[in-house]
Amino acid sequence: MVTAPFISDEVISATLDTLNAASPLEAAARQGRSGRFQPELTGFVVAFTLEQRPDAAGIGLFIMLVLYEAFRASAVKVGKARERVMLRHWRAAREHAAALRLDVDNPMELLDDIPESSEPAALQYVIEALTEVTDDGVQLTDDEFWHLYAVLRAAIETLHEVATVPRPV
Repeated sequence: MVTAPFISDEVISATLDTLNAASPLEAAARQGRSGRFQPELTGFVVAFTLEQRPDAAGIGLFIMLVLYEAFRASAVKVGKARERVMLRHWRAAREHAAALRLDVDNPMELLDDIPESSEPAALQYVIEALTEVTDDGVQLTDDEFWHLYAVLRAAIETLHEVATVPRPV
């Protein structure tokens, strides 16, 4: 069953504002909570970013936190992601990323026409975050971009699949 997106541009923006205003202690607490929120999906994202440079892995993990907080802030109930669901979305995301990589010369081109997703605002944020140069001057390599794009796309699609709108009481 196809469902409408749960995450809007406004939710992403408010989530970023909240995280950027958080103290280091609050940020650490949110990171810990994200592991409890989605233990298997967190394990998946961590495992699939381990082989990246520490700076690249850090970018991927921060984006994961933004996605989790955005889903938590939206009016949905998010169930626990299971391995079979994550792996199905991982395979699809890898294939999708590989096909896109052949079609675009520069990942920045994706911002002109956001690829289809169950959560377009979330995917747009991922692309924006992966293509920007950080305040510390960190920029992802092409390989890092496409790998993290696939990992985070799989996370988005997994979260969307396990989310439901609560029924009114």
